[in-house]
Amino acid sequence: GFETHNTLTMQVTLGGARYRDAQDNPAHVNAFLAALSERVRRLPGVIEVAHAQCVPLTGSENNTAFEILDAGGAGSEKPAAQLRFISPNYFQTMSIPVRQGRVFNERDDPQSPPVMLINEAFAREYFPGVNPIGKKLKLGWGGEAPKEIVGIVGDVRHRNLADIARAEMYVPQAQFYNAGITLIVRTQVNPESLTNAVKEQVRALDPELPLTNIKTLEAWRNETLALPRFNTFLLGVFSLLALVLTLVGLYGVMSYSVTQRTQEIGVRMALGAQPEAVLRLVIGQGMKLVGAGVLFGLAGALLVTRLLQGWLYGVRPTDPLTFAGVALLLSGVALLACYLPARRATRVDPCIALRCE
Repeated sequence: GFETHNTLTMQVTLGGARYRDAQDNPAHVNAFLAALSERVRRLPGVIEVAHAQCVPLTGSENNTAFEILDAGGAGSEKPAAQLRFISPNYFQTMSIPVRQGRVFNERDDPQSPPVMLINEAFAREYFPGVNPIGKKLKLGWGGEAPKEIVGIVGDVRHRNLADIARAEMYVPQAQFYNAGITLIVRTQVNPESLTNAVKEQVRALDPELPLTNIKTLEAWRNETLALPRFNTFLLGVFSLLALVLTLVGLYGVMSYSVTQRTQEIGVRMALGAQPEAVLRLVIGQGMKLVGAGVLFGLAGALLVTRLLQGWLYGVRPTDPLTFAGVALLLSGVALLACYLPARRATRVDPCIALRCE
């Protein structure tokens, strides 16, 4: 739902005496953030700059209750949804698509009417069949005044790549003070090469501000994938081992079967059976067993797909191409295991076989 490539993030904590009155007077904080964004935007290699309190994949998020004040929504109950405080160009910087309405701009300041955005999941859940643009919500946290919905944006996977699309609400950072701000810098060069330059711009405005969690969005993404990748690696190793055992076991069974049927095969060839017929006979009998095993395996796989659903990205647990590909792979390996003993069977000398009899 967003772009992680060439994006640097760092958390700026607006604490201390200098920002003590920001809760009641956010103008000081807004001026600082505007000046910082302008300074960083002028750095060579920077494409866009934004800031937010909760950035996807960083482990930071908010949740608050809300009340729909207009008729046609979900009623008077107070459900809860995710809450994000962002700068006007947040969606452009993160490459999150705008589906309907408008995004925030510089005019959405503390003196302007309170506004908000929602994502597609929020619209589907709380405004089914209703245009939410113009509706007003009162949030449990994020300002007392009701906020008007002015736009709808695309869904994002906020926690990790396995996260489902959850209902989200976006509020202008300028209209509500937050001490923890994450600076987001999209670049056309390696974002890590601009880390020191961005730090210098922050310190030029306030050398006492602490900077933490300086990482690229790709680094955040890789951290969320560390455990799934390790689990996938283990599954891959065990799957490869199972495939090798299948190959060796099937080869052993077929080889033993050919050895036991040496006299039979010799008699067949003495009576005029061609090597190709013997090859088809041995492979056909082996592949019947393989076919039955593949069918039982596919049935078992369909029963346990729910257990694997949390480890899959971009593919359904019952994806037909995946099932067909695995079945063909196993069949190909089994065919190889059957072919080698069958090939040896075609070289049986009928005279030796009959003499053994």
